[in-house]
Amino acid sequence: MNLSALDKWITREPQWQPTLITQDNYADYFGDDSRINELNCSWATGQFFKNVGWIDYEGSYGYSIHFVNFYVLDEDCEVLVNAESFDEHQASIDAHEQALDRELDELHKRSE
Repeated sequence: MNLSALDKWITREPQWQPTLITQDNYADYFGDDSRINELNCSWATGQFFKNVGWIDYEGSYGYSIHFVNFYVLDEDCEVLVNAESFDEHQASIDAHEQALDRELDELHKRSE
């Protein structure tokens, strides 16, 4: 067995990317079952952003069904995160990385 070929295949294998689930592509990942109030955000604390996907609620205009966009973070569709929470988290990571880049640029300028 050629281990270098196996190593190349393993390192080139595509990695799972977070996937945004909307009403339009929901059936591609979860089939025709609408699972009302059954999908939960893995990052939720308390009741805030607990349910994702199809949710129902009783409002001032009566009974309604609403879709909450979410990301799937794993290949098995088990780690689900509310889209708003995920986007905020990614924005904070991006801001932190930009701050580190600015700091590195300053250090490089001082060392020259």
